[in-house]
Amino acid sequence: MFAPGFVVGVLASTDRIPVSYGQIWSFSLTSWFVTLLLLGATGSNQLTADRTVVLGAWLTGLLVGAVVAGRKWLCDRLL
Repeated sequence: MFAPGFVVGVLASTDRIPVSYGQIWSFSLTSWFVTLLLLGATGSNQLTADRTVVLGAWLTGLLVGAVVAGRKWLCDRLL
């Protein structure tokens, strides 16, 4: 359950992936919050909801989290 977070933490702390620890936290918290917000807005929970709704909320959370965590990189490339 905690293995992905542990692996990403080790890779980030040893500079094997090009992200900062702050970006990891930003992505994690934003994607979690957006996913919960969307599931709450649809009135569903992860256990009883339609799989399509849960998957859509999860993917949207991941996308928003990636944009928030990578905003500096995006701004540098686009501006």
